[in-house]
Amino acid sequence: MLRRLLVLLAVLSPAAARADDPVDYAQDIKPILKQRSFACHGVLQQKSKLRLDSGAHILKGGRKGPAIKPGDAAHSLLIERITDTDDDSRMPPEGKPLTAMEITLLKAWIDQGARYPANDVPETDPRDHWAFKKPLRPAIPKAKHAAWSRNPVDAFLAA
Repeated sequence: MLRRLLVLLAVLSPAAARADDPVDYAQDIKPILKQRSFACHGVLQQKSKLRLDSGAHILKGGRKGPAIKPGDAAHSLLIERITDTDDDSRMPPEGKPLTAMEITLLKAWIDQGARYPANDVPETDPRDHWAFKKPLRPAIPKAKHAAWSRNPVDAFLAA
């Protein structure tokens, strides 16, 4: 209930959301990044070699270095890019800029140390789905009653 009240306050007035209010990566941060950043910085595409689909990737950064400096949102590249006043260099490049609440949450998360769960995993590549894999012929099992087998399929049924 308190979290909802704090989020409501942040929506009404970003200045009302305090940086010391705990920000949960899985609940507050990852959904923002998934909605607004994964298209360009996710599993299928990594512009500037930057992935933002896991905490470890965010800390690792991309071609221009780490995306964030835990404990220092003011000097984090991610914050610089999402708050840039130049429409040509502000991220995300398409759609509306991040809302004041989203920026406030990201800044607070970074200032609080940019903690993320140890079990945080990046998105899985949809191209790794079994439906896109070439079928492999399994080894034919040894049938219990070889005399009953008239073709290789029989070996699977009588195994």
